[in-house]
Amino acid sequence: MRRCAVIGASGSGKSTLAGQVAHALDVERIDLDELFHGPGWSLPETPELRRRITEALDRADADRGGWVVSGNYSTTADIVHGRADTIVWLDLPRWRSTSRVIRRSLKRAATRQELWGGNRERFRNLVSRDPATNIIVWAWTSHPRVRSQYEALARSPLWARATVHRLTSVDEVTRFENDPTLSVAERHS
Repeated sequence: MRRCAVIGASGSGKSTLAGQVAHALDVERIDLDELFHGPGWSLPETPELRRRITEALDRADADRGGWVVSGNYSTTADIVHGRADTIVWLDLPRWRSTSRVIRRSLKRAATRQELWGGNRERFRNLVSRDPATNIIVWAWTSHPRVRSQYEALARSPLWARATVHRLTSVDEVTRFENDPTLSVAERHS
């Protein structure tokens, strides 16, 4: 495993797991949200996002011999998933992922934590019913769509050449994290 995509619904733990795997592999961690969200929550056009991702993957390959990408952008799945040798799909239950988003968003809003592009989550967004404004509503409403998209990709040629791990519970994620074949010593020997 040298090129790994960590995917899943909002709140599934993609960023956390990607950081752990990247550290264990001694490769670069690439967060798609960081490449996607600009100042004022501005969004790049699809060709620009695709260029940013391609450049980040190429740079990580050249500098560190691999990468771990976290994030879900269907417009760039062919780039990331097509180059990944491993895909880790965090397919946790909807209630678990959404409860994590609630805790994370409340903490970020309370502490004014800076996110990508200098953006911050705001309490007023967390009371909106609009999924485009409220990440909690987004997490709840998008979960079935994300699962359906990945079920289709799992049957597609795009994923056929990668090793796919579909982790459906916290226990499975923990077992994956603690798998001795993923240890730093094993990878660098």
